[in-house]
Amino acid sequence: DDFSRWLFPRGDLFLPVTEHWKEKLIELGCDENKIIVHRTGIDCDRFSFQPRQPSETGEIRLVTIGRFTEKKGIEYGIRAAAKLAKAYPNLRYTIVGDGWMRNRFERLTEQLGLQSQVDLLGWKQQAEIIEILNESHILLAPSVTSKDGDKEGIPGTLMEAMAMGLPVVSTYHSGIPELVENG
Repeated sequence: DDFSRWLFPRGDLFLPVTEHWKEKLIELGCDENKIIVHRTGIDCDRFSFQPRQPSETGEIRLVTIGRFTEKKGIEYGIRAAAKLAKAYPNLRYTIVGDGWMRNRFERLTEQLGLQSQVDLLGWKQQAEIIEILNESHILLAPSVTSKDGDKEGIPGTLMEAMAMGLPVVSTYHSGIPELVENG
């Protein structure tokens, strides 16, 4: 596009967060020699590891953390929870975040009869999120490409959950496979 043709010759250095986005820059015409992948990280002192065990009560606590936007794929997380709830009645799905799709997710939860199993907690402070992660069994990151082309780099919540010892389930999407190995 016009902006890329204007920007790439003028910029000295481009710092995508993933190899996926590096390839996208090259496809758009950026000189590969001007690109360095610059990974993001987290403070592992805040997100400390603890071994995870299945709940003695049989409860399964899934969690998703993210803005309520299309690219976070929360709708698909809710739909997956509806399927899982049939086989696992002790399933609890906590969704932390807020945004323009909140009403849609509330309606979907009601339509699927999940009011007693899905909690839309709204926005939380980092300390509260760490507590929620500590109480969870699995982080679900169902990211997708939105209709307007918006997509993830690598969600920070995946890094945080993995640092804390939480198993993660995510989509094979954007830069996520650079962090999460299948199996």
